[in-house]
This record gives sequence, structure tokens and C-alpha cells, in this order.
Amino acid sequence: MLWTCGSRMWMRLREELPQADVVQDQSHVTAWWNDAVDKGRRQEQKELMAGGDQRLKGRRQLWLYGLEKVGPERLEEFNRLRQLKLEVARAWAMKETFSEFWGCASQGWARRFLGRWFGWVRRSRLRPVVEVALMLKAALGEAGDVGEASDNQCGD
Repeated sequence: MLWTCGSRMWMRLREELPQADVVQDQSHVTAWWNDAVDKGRRQEQKELMAGGDQRLKGRRQLWLYGLEKVGPERLEEFNRLRQLKLEVARAWAMKETFSEFWGCASQGWARRFLGRWFGWVRRSRLRPVVEVALMLKAALGEAGDVGEASDNQCGD
């Protein structure tokens, strides 16, 4: 079962729920995503630069932000980059879409969301993103067991 909570609650939760296999908070999962997106960006930038294409140069931070954190002075530039057929744009979209998981109101909605999302990621063939998805799938187990927000919500 995947339980999400603040890191300070981890020890207490582990004591109360020793059967829980994995305890991860949202910030750790987000860090996995940012690492995957950045890994893919670095590889794609290397390939583009070999051909003289510098579209990704100096734009690392844009791909690590959520859209709401991109400043107004860079929003137009970022929107243009997102429209290009770049692998990093697809990886970023998958990362941002996954963030909707945290707002699922029930276990049923979470399972449906993850089923569609895992299919999209698997078909993408973007290795760093697929690796993170497989880590999440392993953490959730074959049944895709996630705690219901109303029953398993943690707070610091």
C-alpha cells in the first residue's frame, strides 16, 4: 500500500501501520519526476546540440516548474517550447498530469486515473519517465492499492 504523508509523520505512521510497505510523501515523488524530466532533457539537449539546435539551452528550470510557477516574463517562451515536438515536453506533461493523482477523492477515482495514466506513460517509450512509473506501480502493488483520502489523509 502506498501511503502519502509529510516526512515528519513517517515514523509515527510506520509504528501505527507496520503492514504498510512503502511510505512516500508528495515531495519525494515530485523529486523523482523532476529527476526523470531533467534526465530526459539532458539527453535530448545533447542530441539537439550535436545537430546545432540550441532550443533547450538555458531552459532547464522551465521544465522543472509546474505551469503555475513559470513567471509571466517566461510564460510565452515556455508555451512555445511546449508546442514543439520535444520529448522533454511530453515528459513534462506526464509529470504535470500525475500531480492530479494527489487530488483524487476516492480509491476508485485514483485507480481509474492511474490506469489511464500508466497506459499513456507506457506507450510514450520515454525511458526515464517509464522508470518512475514502474517504481510507482511497484510501490502501489499489483492491485493498485491506494488509501482513500478521507480515511488515510496525513498531516504534519
